[in-house]
Amino acid sequence: MYLHSVSIIGFRIFESFSVVLDRNLNIIVGENNSGKTALIDAIRYALSTNSLDWIRVQESDFRSGHTKFSIQLKFDDVTARQAAVFAEHLTHELLADGRSRKSVLYVIASGSYAMPASLAEFSPHCTFVC
Repeated sequence: MYLHSVSIIGFRIFESFSVVLDRNLNIIVGENNSGKTALIDAIRYALSTNSLDWIRVQESDFRSGHTKFSIQLKFDDVTARQAAVFAEHLTHELLADGRSRKSVLYVIASGSYAMPASLAEFSPHCTFVC
């Protein structure tokens, strides 16, 4: 199984962003403030991993003027053994031949908050769906 694609809406610098990844090696390069860290953090949020950091949704995670964000990860090439572990979370997609199908795993994280009267009332909410 590998991370096939990432789709992001309303998260930090991204209004709407999608990228399809190579199964072997991906290199992320770009100018300062072009979204490299935002992309990695979006993946971390969706996977609920923290690598020794405590991840907490903050106001700065929402794109300016937005009150919601969505991060979708698609994992492809799910083996039979992996399918057994994630059976209740798998989706099946048709292949190009229109008859065969394959198992894929989507992980979705979304965040939202109500516009506060003051920042002291800021209370973000994040939901993770596997």
